[in-house]
Parts: sequence; structure tokens; C-alpha cells
Amino acid sequence: MVRSYLLLGFLTALCQPAHGLVFRDKLKQVVGGEALYLLHDVDDATSVRFGNEQKPGTKGWKFDTEGFNDNEAVITPLDSDKTLICEEGSKCRLDLEGTKHPYVITRVSKRPIFTFQDMFSNLYVSRTPDLYLELTEEPSDSIYFELEKLELDEATAESSGRDSWKDL
Repeated sequence: MVRSYLLLGFLTALCQPAHGLVFRDKLKQVVGGEALYLLHDVDDATSVRFGNEQKPGTKGWKFDTEGFNDNEAVITPLDSDKTLICEEGSKCRLDLEGTKHPYVITRVSKRPIFTFQDMFSNLYVSRTPDLYLELTEEPSDSIYFELEKLELDEATAESSGRDSWKDL
């Protein structure tokens, strides 16, 4: 009997990721026929909005599941420890303190189309008409994000974890 419990505990430990998974992607939506990417640090150090600017280092995002289920992740810009924070009634922003605020990430089609749902409020992250992000309870086209794999020159030297959610 004791051996069964030890074996069960050992197998359970093996099934849990030791360090979590890390994915690196660009977030894209097509708006009015134009592909726009979710950018960070464009207006100021906390800004998050869609655009097509070619400013280096503003398109990459990291999804870190460490300490969470594999479908839950903290979202950060690829090159910083700031975290995406979305609160009901205001635009999403980057938290300079790096508060770990997880989102449920759900794949909704065979293409790499995903939704992000706030774990605390169960509201969806959504694009606003002025191309920023906010939380909403109403499902619409603006809650669907296409994840696009980063090219080698867009990614940093950091290489642990998976390259992209798209690969799943």
C-alpha cells in the first residue's frame, strides 16, 4: 500500500513541469483589411496598442506558464519584466513592477487563433475601436488574436521553452 502511494507521488511529480513553459510570439489582428500587431512601449513605457510601426523590439511577447497550468500564462514584452495588466473599466497597460497577472489562453481554431481571458474577472481581453486593449464580457471579433511566430532576428538570445503557441 505504501509503495502505491510512493509510486503515485513519483508519477505525479514527473507529470508537472519543473519550470513552466515559455512561448514567444507576435499578436496580430486584421483590422479593416490591414494586419496590425500588438505593440508595447510605443506611446510611453506602459502603453499597449495595435499598430504597424516598424520600431525594433516592440512586437515580441512572451507567455510564461511558470507556476500556472499550461493554458494559463503571464504575458510580458519579450525584452522586459513588465507584465500586461488589464482592469475592468480602463485600458490595458504594462505594469512596471512586473506583477504576475495570469490570463487563460484558449485556442479557438486550427489556425493559431486564441482568446485571452482574465483569470480574476473572467472577462476577455479585447481590442478597442482606437486600437488599445480592454476587458470585455461581450464576445466579438476583437477578442480573437492570431499568434505569429517570431523570426530569428526578432527574438532575443533567450532560448528556453517553446518558440510559439502556434507549434502546439
